[in-house]
Amino acid sequence: MAKAYNLEPINKKNGNLKPFANHQDLAPMNKLSANSHDLGPMYTGDPNTWNMALNTNNLDYNKPAYERDWNQAERRRILRQWRMLDSNLSELPEEKLKLIQSFYIRFSYLDQSEQALLIKAYHSKEPYNRKSEPLKTQVLLQKIINKLNKFREQPKGPMK
Repeated sequence: MAKAYNLEPINKKNGNLKPFANHQDLAPMNKLSANSHDLGPMYTGDPNTWNMALNTNNLDYNKPAYERDWNQAERRRILRQWRMLDSNLSELPEEKLKLIQSFYIRFSYLDQSEQALLIKAYHSKEPYNRKSEPLKTQVLLQKIINKLNKFREQPKGPMK
């Protein structure tokens, strides 16, 4: 049976079990070999100007989310939680209430057709598969979501 699988006993006298031991082209990694790559600092110059390069969308993260513009991840997170937040308004902490109020103020600046598409995609009870929609609708939905980023203090019209 050993010959059928070409199994041979390990010779313990041969202690050379290190992988790649007989390969001459592999160099050990040390400080000298790392110098062949450009491992210099990512940003050079005045550190006061780094913030401008790092933060291109100028979001002020020192303010709470309901008092500032939202980035893409925040908009998506709020839209995914929208139905749950709406159904539990009486149990929400004050910060979440202000967040949903800020969402509805931003939502009021959308057209009725845009509002209907967002409701269909994120607030309806039936699951909505955005991937099955045509590319034109997916792009339109993304543009609508991008409109929610701007912070607004007052709703466009009377709140319903």
